[in-house]
Amino acid sequence: MTILERFEAKKQLRSKIYNILTLGYKDRERIREADKLVRQTISKCFRDVKDKIDYCIEIITKNLKVENLSELQKLAKQCDRISEEIEHTESGYAPHFTLTPVKKEQLKDFYNFDMKLLDDLTTLDSDVMQIISSVESGGDFEAIPKINNLNKKLNDIEAKLRKREDIVLKIIGE
Repeated sequence: MTILERFEAKKQLRSKIYNILTLGYKDRERIREADKLVRQTISKCFRDVKDKIDYCIEIITKNLKVENLSELQKLAKQCDRISEEIEHTESGYAPHFTLTPVKKEQLKDFYNFDMKLLDDLTTLDSDVMQIISSVESGGDFEAIPKINNLNKKLNDIEAKLRKREDIVLKIIGE
C-alpha cells in the first residue's frame, strides 16, 4: 500500500467517524444546500416567466387590445406568488427539540421532488413564448387557449407545492 493510498484510507476513515459522531449531519446539510439551490433556480424561472407575461401585458396595452389583459395580470401575480413561496419554503429542518432528526432519505425526497418541479417549469417557458408570439403578431384570440393552458399548468404546480408542504409538515412532526 502506497503512502497516498494509506493517506486516502485514513481520510475516508476520519470522514466516516465524523459522520457517525455527527449523526450524518454533514451529509444532510449538503442535501439541504443542494435542494436550496434547486429551489432558488425554480424561483428564478418563475420570475422569468412572470417577466415574459409582463412583456405580453405591455404589448397588449400598447395595442389597446385589453381582452386578455386581466387574465395575464392574474397569471403574473400567480407566478410572483409561487416564486416567493418556493424561495421561502421549508428546507427540511426539524424543530430544535425534536428527538428524531430529518433523515437523509427524506431530504433526498425533498430534493427529488423539487427537481421534478424544475422539469415542469421547462414547459412553462415555452408556453409563455407561444403567448408572446401570438400577442406580438396581433393574434389575441389565438392567445386565449394558450393563456388558459398556462393557467392550468400554474394551478397544477401550486397543487404540487401544497403536497410538498404536507410532506414537510408530516416529516418535521407539526
